[in-house]
Amino acid sequence: MKAFGIFFSDMLRLVAWRGPRDGAAAMTPAQFVALGAAMILLELVTQMAIGGQWRYFQLYGVDSIFGRIAVTFAIILLFARIDAKPPTARHLALLVFGLTLGSDLLGVGTYYTAKSMEGRGLLATILAWSLLTLPLLLVVWTSGGARKVFALVTACRRPTLRAVGFSFCLWLALTAWPEWPMLPGADFEARRANWWELASAIRSRAAESKLYAEAEVRFAEAEQRRVATELAQPARLETALAQLAPRAAKKRNVFVLAIAGSDSETVFESETRRSLEILTRRLGAEGHALSLVNGEAKEGQPPLATVQNIAESIRGVAARMDKDNDLLVLAMSSHGSKEGFSLQKEHFFERLLDPKALRGVLDDAGVKNRLVIVSACHSGVFVPEFSDARSAVVTAASAERTSFGCANDRDWTYFGEAFYDHGVKEKESIPAAFEAAQGLIASWEAEQRLTPSQPQIFLGEEFKRRFPDLAGGAPQSAESPRPAPAKRTVADKGPQRVLK
Repeated sequence: MKAFGIFFSDMLRLVAWRGPRDGAAAMTPAQFVALGAAMILLELVTQMAIGGQWRYFQLYGVDSIFGRIAVTFAIILLFARIDAKPPTARHLALLVFGLTLGSDLLGVGTYYTAKSMEGRGLLATILAWSLLTLPLLLVVWTSGGARKVFALVTACRRPTLRAVGFSFCLWLALTAWPEWPMLPGADFEARRANWWELASAIRSRAAESKLYAEAEVRFAEAEQRRVATELAQPARLETALAQLAPRAAKKRNVFVLAIAGSDSETVFESETRRSLEILTRRLGAEGHALSLVNGEAKEGQPPLATVQNIAESIRGVAARMDKDNDLLVLAMSSHGSKEGFSLQKEHFFERLLDPKALRGVLDDAGVKNRLVIVSACHSGVFVPEFSDARSAVVTAASAERTSFGCANDRDWTYFGEAFYDHGVKEKESIPAAFEAAQGLIASWEAEQRLTPSQPQIFLGEEFKRRFPDLAGGAPQSAESPRPAPAKRTVADKGPQRVLK
């Protein structure tokens, strides 16, 4: 107790800028450890007082407290060893502990005073901001006490300058230390934990403001492009329809409308372009082919595959047809779901074309003879709506299954490659092309252990009677070639993304 009384007495004397009672007294290593533990305990008590009843534990705060104590003693020992006087370290340590105790008490008092006066105007604001003056006050106060310590060393030159240097280095290091509370309260904000967090928050806020400004500019530019593209659609569609050749008299005419519904992968645009070429050539639809593509915006790009453009295209083609005798082929490629066919262009629109709506547009336009080919997941949902006498429908999958081959490095989906590139191109009829495609798809799916997609086909009786060359009677049973799909990626690059 006597030793403690001497310590406490010397601490108060140094804080009051008076010399210790025993200027030659030194501090043992064990006493340094005890003083460090006392400083840690003081810090925890302060945090508990400020944290309130809703305080909680943060492990990062443990490192922060021990680090601050280590930095404090390192600076004390550095300045004490300049003249190799052990008492100097003791006196400086007591001075720093006394000032830390005083600053913590002052901080807690200011905090609660400001909190109790919150919302009461100028006085509360002054009390709250007074905490920011503590570092400067501590530098001045520490300098006065440290001068008394250094003055005890007879060989010390310029004790005032050395005291100011010690005080400045100590509190600069502690202010710059990334302090973090071990027991923060419910109102704790990370950005107020230390100067580094505050600077980071200010820098992040500036960066966020810049990003928001840039994003607003990009959004405005994208909106301008979207509006310009939408405004251009009627003229682009009118031009595309105007380029259709008049129907040939005294013969059955075939019209083809190909639709690339999504720009999420380039395979849909590629498949639409290639299937349109094959269908046009095989069905004799030269001059009667039209495409709608949700793809990359570039010069000469076909009109977009929007709900409005699809409806207007069907009506425009219907106006050029002999509706009783001519045939309209719809070749569609995109993602799909159990609700319908995806129409999507990034940053523009995202819709679903359901089978009933498509059937309604065709009926309203008076198109009686139609062949609908849907390359998409769950495309079997189109079969019930087009299972009438004068319609035919071919789908890449059943209503419950997905199809495969959706990738940017492919020219075809699995169904598109099998049905168009190996089926329609090589076979004489739609059923024969479907049978060949069905075998190819089954072999590819089995090889890669994929769940069978179960492609579907339906041909109405009146369709078969009116278009016997396309219906082909019973499906052919001849062996069809089974080459590997072009640019296959499933086996080499992991599971293939399915068409959705």
